[in-house]
Amino acid sequence: MHLLKSLYNKKVVQFNNTPSFPQNVLEKNQRYIILIDKNLNKLYPNLCSNYQKIIIPVGEKAKTTTSLLYIIRQLIKLQVDRNTVLVGIGGGSVLDITGFVAAIFQRGIEFGFIPTTFLAMIDAAIGGKNGINIDQHKNIIGTFKLPAFVYYHLPFLKTLPDHIWAEGCAEMIKHACIGDPLLLNTLQKNTLASFKNKSNNYLQRIIEQNINLKSKIIKNDLFDKHERKILNFGHTVGHAIELLYNIAHGYAIAIGMVIELQINEIVHGYQFQDALKKILQNFQLPISFNIDKREVWHLMHADKKKVNDRIQLVGFKKLGHGFLYTLSIVQLKEIFFTI
Repeated sequence: MHLLKSLYNKKVVQFNNTPSFPQNVLEKNQRYIILIDKNLNKLYPNLCSNYQKIIIPVGEKAKTTTSLLYIIRQLIKLQVDRNTVLVGIGGGSVLDITGFVAAIFQRGIEFGFIPTTFLAMIDAAIGGKNGINIDQHKNIIGTFKLPAFVYYHLPFLKTLPDHIWAEGCAEMIKHACIGDPLLLNTLQKNTLASFKNKSNNYLQRIIEQNINLKSKIIKNDLFDKHERKILNFGHTVGHAIELLYNIAHGYAIAIGMVIELQINEIVHGYQFQDALKKILQNFQLPISFNIDKREVWHLMHADKKKVNDRIQLVGFKKLGHGFLYTLSIVQLKEIFFTI
């Protein structure tokens, strides 16, 4: 695969569609330490069983300072040196903490990803963002560090329940809205049921499409200073909702996208809520949520995307073609409390 050569300068993305997980994924003469959450390790007890493993909590509990210190102490206990490669196997939270630990342990060791969810495959595994949460602040401590490899074993997807599939589809819908009209057209013709039952070859093409879009956006802005911010569509509001109400990331982003389109309508006069809502509902994603606007605003106001008294949002004159625009915090607050 050459999808990420522009970012990585080497071949790092590989796909495998065969039923069983290949035993030769990792190089024989290299030491690897596996990070995997307890649920996945129970589901696949023999996965990379010939390597030392560190079992971590499930979901966002993996991205806490408690989990971070536990992993580092285990690495010390295992006498890990700078030639060791850390491998995260799992969903987005596992990949996030793997990249973060690898970036700071002994001032940096190599790491790789084996994502097991659709969300992780099209989002967390790509782009080099790694981080942990503090209190109600998502990814407030983090790094930019790229993995040495990303390995996709697509049969993992066949074991996912519908709600986990739906979460990943929320990020795919986001990608389509901000910059891929062809993908948007594909999604308008599908439902969650029809999509998740596609062949592995079809899903690989869709994953590649998402990787290409994200890679193109971040190619010249790895450190999230300019055009990469367009990937935040739905996240300014969505992250606040996710942390306040402890709902799944993809569900929160779906709600965030709807609200941010309401803001877009007031600022720019273009109405796309109905079109987005139809796609979200077809993929079993929520389109509304009963929120306490004062609490949500408090977290939005503290969002790391805010610069001084201004914040960038994603706007649309047409779905499939997003653009960045800036509002003052005062303007955004006034609009947010009127929608």
